[in-house]
Amino acid sequence: MKKILKNILSLVLIVFLVSGCNSDNNYEIDKKQKPKETEIVQDITKDNYVASTLTETGFISEWFGLTYSAPEPMKFSEKEDLLVMTNENVSTREEKGDQATDYEKIERSYEFVGFSEDGMILTVEVTDSSSDVDENMYLDSIKNKIDLYTTPVTYCDTTSRDIGGEQYIELSFLLQSNEVTVFHTILLRSFKGRTMVIIMIYTDELLLDSHLTAFKHN
Repeated sequence: MKKILKNILSLVLIVFLVSGCNSDNNYEIDKKQKPKETEIVQDITKDNYVASTLTETGFISEWFGLTYSAPEPMKFSEKEDLLVMTNENVSTREEKGDQATDYEKIERSYEFVGFSEDGMILTVEVTDSSSDVDENMYLDSIKNKIDLYTTPVTYCDTTSRDIGGEQYIELSFLLQSNEVTVFHTILLRSFKGRTMVIIMIYTDELLLDSHLTAFKHN
């Protein structure tokens, strides 16, 4: 059963991250694939931004003053995998042009993707400074993306949540996948021209609090 839940969560994560990409694209991260030379790689330092650093238990973001230490053992995507995912968004945006969704048009990078043994998938995205996107704009783009799901979605009220002493906008919703309820919690915070987006996907509601308390602000 645990393996089934893991497969369901992995599938939901892939759908969330790459839905809307060309159907011809096979989303399998190839570690031998050389990342494209794109503006994302070059632009990341134009405002002296420093991307998050992976640690043995999670990550540290100096820019946002945020640290995450997973409460349970967690497998992380490597930096090169995150770059491939980031460049996949660039390719989709360029190929679709004006037909891209608002979410796809946002220039952003993936800074963390992890899957914990207790069944939590956690993803962290950070928008590029040139996107000029705040929490509410990003939230609207995510809602529009979610509306493309073929699976019925049940929303909770948008609210705010204190994460380690800082306020984040929170969007929560759930969907059914193979008779399993999959919960999503999305947390957003803008700071100095960039927005951090934390996406948490899980099947056990009790997991949320333990992972939220794993975030600490400096």
